[in-house]
Amino acid sequence: MEIMSLHPLDEQVVARFVAAVTGDEAPDPAWRPWWPRDVPVLLERMRAGDERASTGITLGLAYALGVRYPTFAAPGFGLTLWEARVDRGVGMYLRPPARLFRDLGVGQDIVRSIPIRADTNLGLMGGAYIPAHLIPKVKELLVTREQRMARRLREAEYDPVVALSLFNEAVDFALERELGLFEAIDAVGPGGEAVFGGEVIVGNRQRVPNAERKRIEELSKPPKKPGLLKRMFGGPSNPDSQNGHHPPDGSA
Repeated sequence: MEIMSLHPLDEQVVARFVAAVTGDEAPDPAWRPWWPRDVPVLLERMRAGDERASTGITLGLAYALGVRYPTFAAPGFGLTLWEARVDRGVGMYLRPPARLFRDLGVGQDIVRSIPIRADTNLGLMGGAYIPAHLIPKVKELLVTREQRMARRLREAEYDPVVALSLFNEAVDFALERELGLFEAIDAVGPGGEAVFGGEVIVGNRQRVPNAERKRIEELSKPPKKPGLLKRMFGGPSNPDSQNGHHPPDGSA
């Protein structure tokens, strides 16, 4: 399974990275170990519409961010996967990575080849991002839909304790520092090793306090089926429908 990661997104780091890609500045010395030596070739391939060429550029951005801030990583984790399998509401706050480059003056002829989401078929790459001003909205979503997300994660055969706690940790880190979040695929080693020289926080159950672990496990359990008396005499069978409460997106 791919190791998905979230990287706190600092606009100053993005600006320095884009300037280095376009040749306006030299790459940061800390980037030298992984800096793509064929950047001009990659840019030409991107102009020709080659999506695979863009993966080297977007992956490099994940590395650059990882040098500055901790990277949060786990199998089956990340923004694109969360949108597709856990809660579509997250998708309202995702932005395509091309926008980061376009807003800093990179031509449309280059950025149009950058996929709008992380794509496992393309291998190692950077993906979608959440801008800093929308991080509070994502935090609100994590709070109001926590039980629904925990159950969806369990249904998708992911560990809700690991995924929810790590996602909250990454969002809280970004929120406290007024940063965004940028996702990547396999930007860290298979065991969570850093390949860019920075710190990697790998999600695991041992990092989660026991009380929090039990709470999320309880939330992730499927709703109890109504008992015999309730089935005989009626009454709401869905806990979310009691007291007039409904799922946030209107679905059952």
